[in-house]
Amino acid sequence: MREIKFRQPLFYKGKFNCWFYWGFIDGGFIAPQNFQSPSYQYIELKDKNGVEIYEGDILRSRFGAVEEVTYGGGSFAWSGGQDWGMIEPEYDQIEVIGNIHENPELLEDK
Repeated sequence: MREIKFRQPLFYKGKFNCWFYWGFIDGGFIAPQNFQSPSYQYIELKDKNGVEIYEGDILRSRFGAVEEVTYGGGSFAWSGGQDWGMIEPEYDQIEVIGNIHENPELLEDK
């Protein structure tokens, strides 16, 4: 069975604290921690280091471009607009370098 999973940021005193993972994991269902907090879906790909890639992650391409993983129009894409279908064969050359909650400064130069 395919793991359909999400991660949800948990905050303490208004600041990011940790991730809570939920969804259909290991054959069972785990409910989200907080229904008002956003959740980010696992896109079923791993980067060159074996790190799972989630919506909201910040990636570095093999060419040095830094982009956010977004979802819209029925598919995942770079924030720069490149559809995953176009880059999937090269996902093993992409590296997760952060995410929008822990490392928003990585996107400040965008």
